[in-house]
Amino acid sequence: GGGGGGGAPPPGSVIRLTREEADAVGRLCELGFSRDDAVQAYLACDKNESLAANLLFDGFDGGGNGGAPVVMPADEPAAAPAPA
Repeated sequence: GGGGGGGAPPPGSVIRLTREEADAVGRLCELGFSRDDAVQAYLACDKNESLAANLLFDGFDGGGNGGAPVVMPADEPAAAPAPA
């Protein structure tokens, strides 16, 4: 097996971001970009927030993320307490 050449993740995969990565994507969203586009640009730029911002401002169109849901830390449900 070999590593792929990047691009969209395989179907059925989930993109998980760390808190730091989610914060970077959030800052890109604050610039007026959709979360999907911000995530795509961020990942396409090897998680370099400045490059991703430049890419977005240059008219980047991520074309969707291949259907892979992006899970931000804030999206994850809090662990429910175990029933007594």
